[in-house]
Amino acid sequence: MIRNFAIAVLLIALASPCFGQKPLRVTVVSGASSTADDGTTNSVVSSIKARVGSTERYTIDADSYDLEMGVICVATVTDGQTIGHTCSSVVDYYPFASSKDFLVRGLQIPRDGHIVTSSQTDFIAQSLFESFVNNTQPSTLQQAKRTFVVAMQQLVLHPEDMAE
Repeated sequence: MIRNFAIAVLLIALASPCFGQKPLRVTVVSGASSTADDGTTNSVVSSIKARVGSTERYTIDADSYDLEMGVICVATVTDGQTIGHTCSSVVDYYPFASSKDFLVRGLQIPRDGHIVTSSQTDFIAQSLFESFVNNTQPSTLQQAKRTFVVAMQQLVLHPEDMAE
C-alpha cells in the first residue's frame, strides 16, 4: 500500500512540467586557501546574478528555487603577485518542491562543475554563466529528474537492494 502510494506520488511529480522560468539562487561558498579571496567571489556572483536576472528563462529567488549555483574564487599567485583568479561553480538541481526537505544536496548538473582562470572578473562571470546555461537545458534537467525518479522507485520497491 505504501509502495503504491509512493510510486503514485513520484509519477505525478514526474508528469509535472519542469520547464519555463527556472528560479536560480546564487550562493557564495567560502573556501580554505593559502591565498585569501579578495572580494572577487562577491564580484563574480553579483555579475552572474545580473546576467541571470536579464534572461527570460531564469529568475533570482532565494526562497523558492529549483537550481542553486555555488561559486568560489581564489587568487592565482605567482612570485607573491596576484595575477588573476581561479573560480569554480557547481549547480545543484532540486527536481521537486519538497526535494530540499530530504536531499542534503541537489543533483549536481554537471557532476564535475566548471572551473575558469583569468585576470578579468567579467570573463570569469561570463564563462561560469555560459556553463550554467549550457548545463541546465530543459532536456538535461528532465533526464536528471527521470534518473532521480527511477532511483527513488528502486528504493521504494526494493529497499533490500540498498542495504550493504
